Amino acid sequence: SVAIVIPAYNEERFIGNCLQSCLHQTSVPDEIVVVNNRSTDDTDKIVRQFQTEHPQVDIRLIAEDDYQGIVPT
Repeated sequence: SVAIVIPAYNEERFIGNCLQSCLHQTSVPDEIVVVNNRSTDDTDKIVRQFQTEHPQVDIRLIAEDDYQGIVPT
């Protein structure tokens, strides 16, 4: 199986393109996990929109609100 994990912090400008790229791979991933690390923009809203528009792909949104940075994410 193929899983893609995307750490995200204030990625509203890029997360849509990133998710679109994941969906257009030769082998569609079994799951895409976006770990939202305390974003203050619309990153989470864009991910939720992709979840609604692509129900055939398991796109999970996880909030990492305890600690900031790539390591905890």
